[in-house]
Amino acid sequence: MRILVVEDEPDICKAIADALQQEHYVVDTADDGAAALAKVHVEQAYDLLLLDLMLPGINGLQVLRQLRSEGNRTPVLIITARDTVRERVAGLDQGADDYLVKPFAIDEMLARVRALLRRGPVVQQTVLSSGIVSFDPATHLCMVAGKPVPLTVHEERILEYLLCNTGHIVPRGELEDHVWDDQTSLWTDTLKVHISRLRRKLDAAGAPDLIQVVRGIGYSIGIRGKNV
Repeated sequence: MRILVVEDEPDICKAIADALQQEHYVVDTADDGAAALAKVHVEQAYDLLLLDLMLPGINGLQVLRQLRSEGNRTPVLIITARDTVRERVAGLDQGADDYLVKPFAIDEMLARVRALLRRGPVVQQTVLSSGIVSFDPATHLCMVAGKPVPLTVHEERILEYLLCNTGHIVPRGELEDHVWDDQTSLWTDTLKVHISRLRRKLDAAGAPDLIQVVRGIGYSIGIRGKNV
């Protein structure tokens, strides 16, 4: 899951991002409304936005209004010091999905994030599966024929995203966007190396060729391609 945190207070932004990363989410950040819109328009890949209202330049409500006017339905959790009923109503009426008033407990924020992500189409299934392979995003448990297979964080993210897109070819760039944040410098074969390690683990556990490599395009589960 990839989350965009839009917050202009550096300490608060870092605390939120660190907490989300501890839960294995991929996190990007923006410190003003213009930067947030630019990231959303370029990436087109966020599963959730955490959006402060009091931003320099384009404020949070303006960001939210523009996204909804463009047809963007990405869940939005507003995080703000504004706590009047009128302001909460305004945010919800503009299309926000939830509202969290500062200061807040990190545990409550994480619970609200989980609740919003459960509403999305990607995680309607509690456990994702294909054949004898299953992955539970909540517990980070991968099973092959009922036996656990230990995975690294990046291997979990790769498997989860491919299972969410079973039957479709996922381009290499799109998969990289969902596995690594925009602050990570990737060398050319980083994704290929992680895919190879994941496939070896699944193969050894009894699920050979689950992940197919479509030469020159990307990866898939549920579509026969050419392995490399």
